[in-house]
Amino acid sequence: MMTDMHLQEVVGIRGLNLAINNIEDQDIVAAGDGEQDSVCTLMWNPLHYAVYYQNTEILKYLIKDMKINLALTAPKAPAENEKESVNNDKYDEDKILVLLLANDRRNPQMLKYLLDEGFRYWPPKKTLSKLINERLLGEITRHCEEMSSVEGRRLQD
Repeated sequence: MMTDMHLQEVVGIRGLNLAINNIEDQDIVAAGDGEQDSVCTLMWNPLHYAVYYQNTEILKYLIKDMKINLALTAPKAPAENEKESVNNDKYDEDKILVLLLANDRRNPQMLKYLLDEGFRYWPPKKTLSKLINERLLGEITRHCEEMSSVEGRRLQD
């Protein structure tokens, strides 16, 4: 279907405004529209959706066939909507939004594919390692807190 569209670029294709509630990664949630547990997708492009919905066929089509520029399509948009002023603050998390989405979806094959295809674009290995270690530590801590809370409730019953 996408091959019939003869798209020139995907970075400008936006406008599907969904409120996604099942994203665990707090950096992605914090980059949303301000709601506690929801991510606004208004400024996402087709690459973001392909990763979120784990559609490897579309992902490969965008990267291999269309030869999209990951430096333009992979990061978080510089504003929350088209009428808002541009946020000039640069964070490593913004640059690796699609990696965070692939990690959040627990899809190691897609994550590996993105790492391999965008190796020139992603931050240095040291920065990526730091982000991943912080994220992993956060996930482990959250899991331990949840388990101790469940265990505490069980003991009360």
